[in-house]
Amino acid sequence: MLEFSRQLRINSIANVRVVNMSWGLYTSTSSLQSEIALVHAANILLVGAAGNNGQDNDGLNPFYPASYTNDVLSVAATDPSDKRILISNYGRNTVHIGAPGVNIISTSSINPSDVGVGTSTAAPFVAGAAALMMSRCNKLTADGAKILLGNTVDASADLANTTVSGGRLNVAKALAACVAGGP
Repeated sequence: MLEFSRQLRINSIANVRVVNMSWGLYTSTSSLQSEIALVHAANILLVGAAGNNGQDNDGLNPFYPASYTNDVLSVAATDPSDKRILISNYGRNTVHIGAPGVNIISTSSINPSDVGVGTSTAAPFVAGAAALMMSRCNKLTADGAKILLGNTVDASADLANTTVSGGRLNVAKALAACVAGGP
């Protein structure tokens, strides 16, 4: 991450607006937190996988970088019924939104027929939605995109008490709201 943020400062030509972070660990470091904050300060939306241990990220063992909630949009994984899958981490105060995370077709060059399950397959849906919104609404900030994505979810009873937004990503609603004028 350190090298990534240095490259962002050096390469002013790049137009990076969204970064998907389908990775994480249960240890917070000051250097990781500082780098995440630097990237966020550059108006880049960081989308993080909430983790796959079925744990409450609000509790004693948060998952990072997704739990750096001021700087990261954290994503839980849902099934086709919009229910959080059992392995997906959650957090009423730390996990922002749900997204599809079951039987997601992989682009793996090792085995293209692989399907993925979990928050690492859910986070790219949110990152892609954010990138689409920001490409259509150039003045949309990273924080504005985070708010807009959370405000345009499809409500889910299962996510109501386990995520900040209480729902699953709805790309069409988010894009329509963006085009109509933002958060």
